Amino acid sequence: MKTVRCVLYICMVAGLISLSTAGLVAAQEQPTKPCLDEQADRAVKDLSQHMAAAKSLRAKIPMRLSVTAEGVSQEVLSSYTLAMQRPNKVALRLARGAAGMTVCSDGRRLSVYVPASNRCMVTDIDGKSADMPPLGAGSFAAATAMGAPSLPFINMLIRKDPYTAILEKVTKVAYVGVETVNGVECHRLHFQHPELDWDMWIQLGEKPWLMKCDVDLAKTMSAFRQSKPRESGSWKMIASITFTDWEADIELPEDAFAFEPPEGVDQDDVGRAPSGNPESLVGKQAPRTTLHILDGDAVRMRAKKSGHPVVLEFWATWCVPCRQSLKMVNDLAKTYQAKGVTVYLVNQNEDESAVRAFVKDLRLAWPAVLDQKGKLGKKYFVRGIPETVIIDSNGVVQAVHVGFAPDLEKVLREELDALLAGKNLRSAAEPAATSDQPRPRSEERTKEESGWRSGGADSGIH
Repeated sequence: MKTVRCVLYICMVAGLISLSTAGLVAAQEQPTKPCLDEQADRAVKDLSQHMAAAKSLRAKIPMRLSVTAEGVSQEVLSSYTLAMQRPNKVALRLARGAAGMTVCSDGRRLSVYVPASNRCMVTDIDGKSADMPPLGAGSFAAATAMGAPSLPFINMLIRKDPYTAILEKVTKVAYVGVETVNGVECHRLHFQHPELDWDMWIQLGEKPWLMKCDVDLAKTMSAFRQSKPRESGSWKMIASITFTDWEADIELPEDAFAFEPPEGVDQDDVGRAPSGNPESLVGKQAPRTTLHILDGDAVRMRAKKSGHPVVLEFWATWCVPCRQSLKMVNDLAKTYQAKGVTVYLVNQNEDESAVRAFVKDLRLAWPAVLDQKGKLGKKYFVRGIPETVIIDSNGVVQAVHVGFAPDLEKVLREELDALLAGKNLRSAAEPAATSDQPRPRSEERTKEESGWRSGGADSGIH
């Protein structure tokens, strides 16, 4: 029982880490070019070219997460199998262990199964994409919190351009030397990153496979202690990830990428595409609806004179990229609040208690909206999250962004500045689209010329 309690404690700590640090990287506007010595750069390029050249591959990934917290040490063991077929099929399956997740893409849908929460999340993906879909972890700390610290490295390796993915936001790479891993001679490289540091061992020779990664979360633990002053004591977390039995350019059966959740698992189809494209809303009147604010009143979104821009951010607690996007939007909104911009954080399909705890831990300052049945998400054709919708002061959808990207903050700033300056984000040559929603009665139309307002029966955005 003592061991079980320790493992649960470790998982709880990891969860808190992810909530308090998920926005560390997102806060950086411009990625900096890393400092690499010549030998390190050559090793990373060899690995990247070798991975990019593989049309398909397979591997086994045993992992050990070592945690020391409050004087208690514990090791959590797990193992994964990896299968990949370009351009967009991948299966990372949890083969052994209580902590972790299974992520599968069959080229049409991305399924994320988390045994610890007995949930499976399904998202439609772009089947025509020439690159792999993100596997569900936006930050190293968050992936570790879910028991899958190998996930970000898999994301790097299977991308169309592994070299760029590996070095994204890395500040320095140093060549350590040649060492042996499981009888194989390897280049050892040391990486420095804003969230954490890690070492990579890359096989020498004609097949430069990644053989091992050791991930030190000391920076993450430091950030956690600073955000939780009451927590004290010695904290240490290291993940050791080994890659074995690599095979490339092999024939993989179609069912290698299929996934059906076990019986009794709650399936969340929040990301499954409704019958419509979110971009099709651009240029049209935003759907009129009622927002149910967490611990607050219902807010009617409708046309009203002298309105101001509104940003809707669709998200869920289980969506790791959403954590990055939420942190960015939360900070961005503080800048634009005095200019009249209002932000609503629209949670998709989750219960009130989970949303309240998440909002509190992430210190979100803007109203969280409960869309427990996904009705609002369907009106906005939410196909994947995070989704960011910008609505102008006339109640017209001006921009829709699906997913999170490092330059999203810069793009949103430019769009909001343009709207506040009275500009239209749509092409001047594009005729204004008419609303699919019923128009107000003529006597109301005179008083409420198309504007976007929110609040009670007569109140607007403040």
